[in-house]
Amino acid sequence: MHRRHPLLRTLAELQRERLVAEIALKRLTPDETRELIRATFAPTHPTITVSTEFRDAIFSRSEGNPFFTEELLKALVESGGIYYTEGQGWDRKPIGELEIPGSIREAVRARFERLSSEARTTLSAAAVIGHQFSFELLRTAAGADERTLESHLREFIEQQLVVEGAADDDEYAFRHALTREVVYDDLLVRERKRVHRAVADALAAMQNAEPAVLAHHLLAAGDRERAIPQLIAAGDRALRADAPREAVAHYERAIDIGLPDSDLASVLEQLAEAYHLFDIPQSYRAAMEAAGAYRERGDRHGESRMFRLASRDRWLQGEGDEARRLAQDAIDILEGEETVELARATAHLATMRMTGGQMAEANTLSDEAIELARRLNDPWAEANALITKGSSFPGESLEQSLSYMKAGIDIAKRHGLATTFSRGANNALMTMNVLGRPKVERHAWISEAIRWGQAHGLERSQLAFPYAQWAWLDINDANFDAAEAKLDVIASSDTGRLGSGQRLVIALARYGPENVRPLVQRLTEEAERIGDAQVSIPAAAFAAVLHGIWDELAVARSWLDRLETRLGGNDALVSTLAGVWSPIVTSAAFLCDDARWPEVFERITVLGPLQARHQAAIRAHAHALLARDMPHAAETLVALWDAGAALGYDFPSVWVTTFDVYTARRLGLALGAEWRVPVARARTFAEKAKAAWWLEELAKSGY
Repeated sequence: MHRRHPLLRTLAELQRERLVAEIALKRLTPDETRELIRATFAPTHPTITVSTEFRDAIFSRSEGNPFFTEELLKALVESGGIYYTEGQGWDRKPIGELEIPGSIREAVRARFERLSSEARTTLSAAAVIGHQFSFELLRTAAGADERTLESHLREFIEQQLVVEGAADDDEYAFRHALTREVVYDDLLVRERKRVHRAVADALAAMQNAEPAVLAHHLLAAGDRERAIPQLIAAGDRALRADAPREAVAHYERAIDIGLPDSDLASVLEQLAEAYHLFDIPQSYRAAMEAAGAYRERGDRHGESRMFRLASRDRWLQGEGDEARRLAQDAIDILEGEETVELARATAHLATMRMTGGQMAEANTLSDEAIELARRLNDPWAEANALITKGSSFPGESLEQSLSYMKAGIDIAKRHGLATTFSRGANNALMTMNVLGRPKVERHAWISEAIRWGQAHGLERSQLAFPYAQWAWLDINDANFDAAEAKLDVIASSDTGRLGSGQRLVIALARYGPENVRPLVQRLTEEAERIGDAQVSIPAAAFAAVLHGIWDELAVARSWLDRLETRLGGNDALVSTLAGVWSPIVTSAAFLCDDARWPEVFERITVLGPLQARHQAAIRAHAHALLARDMPHAAETLVALWDAGAALGYDFPSVWVTTFDVYTARRLGLALGAEWRVPVARARTFAEKAKAAWWLEELAKSGY
């Protein structure tokens, strides 16, 4: 009822006499909408269930209005959008493009027709503006004076088509989104374009107009050329606001319309930066296209920036060789010119050297980048170089290395460098692991890092490394279910390879060696294709163990040969075996009777006393196993458990224990009572992890 409806006076009198009680009907909640849907179909299908996805789809259109909800459901059934199939139950077609039912249209039109002709014109202008609109914008777009517009707004409110905003605000909104749609849809195309142009002109005359909104009205008016700078500005604003997908949509629309040559390279660069936050392959393609556009313009600085970004993209995709080549190209093209681009390219090349195991060169390049960045006052280069310097483990203590990383992380946070922050948080956690920081501190560190990254626009591709580290924490806690949840996040990203090793560990522990052949094959194929030490070293270790279990000892030994060749004389690469991988190599060496590996382990550079103790226990255990001295192997295994516990590394100990039991049984080696303690520890871990195959093998020990 409008505010002057005669029934309202009667109701007021009844309320004064306390003869009626008023029940204010609010919009339905999502859960109440679900119940209304269920009740609507229950008479014919009493067992119906309403999914959350279907409920939300209906609720988003009806906004909790019961009449609109029922009419939408009725229209869906009548149009075949929702249907019942015997044996399968209810199903539906996509309803994102669902037309407004005629009954709703007529209900809205009936109120619309009650307006004066001038008010109807004004309401049409409001519908073009959008669901919400300001008094001043509507006045300018409709060409009405204040008093006339106030009169029209009163009509809208009385017919319950529009509601007022806050008391101190000149904002108004359509009472329901479907109301606005009906009014807008009834306009002729020519009318829409004319009003959109009027709205665009009104917005352009206002200060601080939202570029995305202005671009929308210009495009709807058919004024594509005027929309281009607004689309670019909207993309820039979205990127600064950590909304990369919105930024991409704006940039791509501008590119599709057709940019001047002077703008193309810079917009492609911004497009590549936006994609870098959630779609690595697309970021690479945009970066290389931008590099080509900069090359045509003779802009070496822009070309260097794009080579650097493309290098990072390629590395995240596991294309290590190309990533390193592009990183060097980003420096070479500048010909030694001292610029911000050179500082950033040097910092990035340092990172590539670090990930390739060239720690001394990485440390030297990091120092060069830090010095250059400080002279040029560039926080990006300084933050990344500090993180790489700390990750390269220079001659100082681990605490000093961690302090470098945290200094870089602090700079990244102060300047909103989300991807740099994410990388630093990941590397800092690895150092915290080596230092044996309490598990609760490590969990808190990585969860906060991911939370901060997500709040600043990072999506799964950029958060894959922190998630991988988090998964290792869960594995060491015997919480395999939680680890798999993290790995699922990684798997849905463009860097899913990061979770391959952890996924294989869990699958082997739970389902046994015959069930992991596809995983091993995929991991080794990735290693062959990528060539990156972070992939090839774990792949060779896993392949050696599994081929040994599959009675393919010649193949297993060939993988150990490949691993030694890959490590070569590079002690930095050998040091990557510390922690998880040397226990796995130990199991492979025991299976293959390969006595060279304890000496290889001697070359591992230990990082702190806790890791030194852990590696010493691994070496001692490997020596005992290869000497077939099983009583001494049990003693060293207990030492390994104790050393691992100090680091928070239970997984390497349970791995070695399980494979020792398996290999000893296979080789006919007896296990004495001294094995009771490590087997009991491993069984406790395996039970918590629900690792069925490990439990099965441990049971065969007799303890």
